[in-house]
Amino acid sequence: RVEVLDEGRRSPNNRVGSVSVDLLTCATGPIAHDLPVYAPEGHFVGRLSFDVRMDQEVPSKGITLEFSQMKCGKITSPWLQPGERLQPFFDVTWGGGGKTTAIPVSPSGTWSDLKPLMFKGDCLDFIKSTVTMNFYHASPGEEDSLFLGQISLPIKKYLKPTEDTVDFKEFVDFEGHHCGVVFGTLIFGNAPKFFQMVGGVHSEKGVRGGTVVYDFAGNLGGQTPQNLAGEIVHDTYSPKALPGGYGRSPYGASQPDTQQQQQQQ
Repeated sequence: RVEVLDEGRRSPNNRVGSVSVDLLTCATGPIAHDLPVYAPEGHFVGRLSFDVRMDQEVPSKGITLEFSQMKCGKITSPWLQPGERLQPFFDVTWGGGGKTTAIPVSPSGTWSDLKPLMFKGDCLDFIKSTVTMNFYHASPGEEDSLFLGQISLPIKKYLKPTEDTVDFKEFVDFEGHHCGVVFGTLIFGNAPKFFQMVGGVHSEKGVRGGTVVYDFAGNLGGQTPQNLAGEIVHDTYSPKALPGGYGRSPYGASQPDTQQQQQQQ
């Protein structure tokens, strides 16, 4: 809740009015808000435009990604000689989250030495990142190394608002053709679940414009934002604004009234 106070009043009760926004809207909606201010008696007294930047705090050990129960189906390649036996290796690259190299795949299509990856970057970079697995015949860098194909695991596709463990199945792609399949389980550690929109304005009429960064698929399972930190980085009170509309565009605001001061509660 944000309260609007009148510094010019000599009365101990210098409260002009207040605005309230629920925490979920702050955490998942636009940064910019433009809302009507109502006096304690209930009548309209102006509009308040303000920006709230929210961030879900991540523990110091960072965001981690583990792989479990991984298995690789049969991989083929048009470049292998007749009778040549495939010796698949792979590496994993995660933008901002490190890289592993030369991990062998057993004859049964499994592997056990893929260590957890740790992501380095902010929450927005995390949700936009992709894990890539490149498959080779023989160890990468060796003279007989041959690229077989790759799979991509977009974090935005697999991160769930109510689950830290999710199964996946992706085809190994080589020049637009499926040449194998990989399936397993991704385990997210310390992953943020709430992301603010890019652009847009929230008002009493809803949200205008903007782009949703993370789709909650309409099912939060009763989950509410946790470990959130917020800061009001801009606020403008206009007592002459009209009720029932958007008081500003997402690209600017009216000049502040110098007789007013806003405080966050």
